[in-house]
Amino acid sequence: MRVVSNVFAFIGLPAAAVWLAWWGFGAIDRGNAPSGMVALLGALFAVVFAAGWAVMRRCPRPRIEFGPAGTTIRPRMLYDTLSYIWHVAATLAGWVYITLAPFGLIDIPHARSTQPWLMAVAAVAGAATIWRMIAHGGDSYLRLTPSGCEIWNGPWLAMRRAKWEDISEVRDQPLHRKLRGREVIVLALPEGRSGTFLSDTVTDDSDALREWVRFYWQNPEHRAELTDGRALKRLDEERFTA
Repeated sequence: MRVVSNVFAFIGLPAAAVWLAWWGFGAIDRGNAPSGMVALLGALFAVVFAAGWAVMRRCPRPRIEFGPAGTTIRPRMLYDTLSYIWHVAATLAGWVYITLAPFGLIDIPHARSTQPWLMAVAAVAGAATIWRMIAHGGDSYLRLTPSGCEIWNGPWLAMRRAKWEDISEVRDQPLHRKLRGREVIVLALPEGRSGTFLSDTVTDDSDALREWVRFYWQNPEHRAELTDGRALKRLDEERFTA
């Protein structure tokens, strides 16, 4: 499944971007600037999303902060910046479309029964995602504190907080389905709920990061390390036994 997703990101999306850019500049040349703008924003989305995927696959690096509130792990700044750009591009394309299409100003080849709905979803969900990404400081993060965990997943528009005692399991797959092609850390919570962190955005060794989370879940006497930098040393040295 990883091969399929890589082919889509590294071949399918760039090809779509070339077509959209070609069509968009052609539309502007024909005097249809609104259609051209939507197509060019679509091309920007495709290119930047593919670039973010390349950063994730080839050179993921964590951006780490620690202090009295705990230890927070985020994707590298480059990945966060690319995530902001593709979300903004998709959102602007959606808003331009749903604002001008009712007046007959958008003329893009499409399946007419589906594209308006897709653009409306992009506009509304995109705006909500960008707002919350700004509020949470980026695309995503995993935060461990002496009292519990926080997971923010911007693209999924999902925020989950849990006390350590509420976690029943630390898993490598979601509870009710298999997520292929991605590496995740899943916290199993009461009533069938869960929190999922896309760990491949921050590291190419998700197993070590997952064991690190599991260590602090199972060893409350060591959780003070999360506030003073010792937790990062434990992660670097992969010391996951008490």
